[in-house]
Amino acid sequence: MFRTMKLEFYTTNSYTYIVAGNVTFKKKEQGYPQVNEVPYEKVEAQKFTERPYFVTFIDVDGEITNENLDEAYTKFCNFCKRKHEAKKIQNEKEMQDLEADFRALENEIKEGKVFEANVDNLSRILYYLNSMNWGVWRLPNMSVGYSAHQYDYNGRNVTTISLDEPINYYGEMVSKFKIGGSRNFLPKYRFIR
Repeated sequence: MFRTMKLEFYTTNSYTYIVAGNVTFKKKEQGYPQVNEVPYEKVEAQKFTERPYFVTFIDVDGEITNENLDEAYTKFCNFCKRKHEAKKIQNEKEMQDLEADFRALENEIKEGKVFEANVDNLSRILYYLNSMNWGVWRLPNMSVGYSAHQYDYNGRNVTTISLDEPINYYGEMVSKFKIGGSRNFLPKYRFIR
């Protein structure tokens, strides 16, 4: 009678680790895991070179052999590929939704709509403005006065809005918002979600 063993799969930027009870194997990767001829290397139990993140369990029948390790790794690679493709589809849908929202926002700006100064509208406007160079901005009308600026931070845009009057931002009155950059860049500005 075969006993089923659960293999745990972990990944880092460079390796896939397969933990089988008290035995750990590692396999060098390039990009996301793919079936290839790179051999498995037995390492000390759960001794990882980098902090890994857990991906999934895969069951194998019987003791660990090269055959069932290969079979489990192939299943793992297929799992990763499906997960990657699903994420890619999700990202494409989110990008299409964002582009549709940008077009709608652009039309509302052209029509002269006055936007209420609230978290949702500021988020939409900041994402929209951050998607383009400030030289082509057509700033929307808002219910309060404001100024908007754009900065270069390591080759990426950071866009800010400073309101003349603060608004309620999750229980706190805030008037300076930003999108992009790090927490240390323009620390007086709050990241908008």
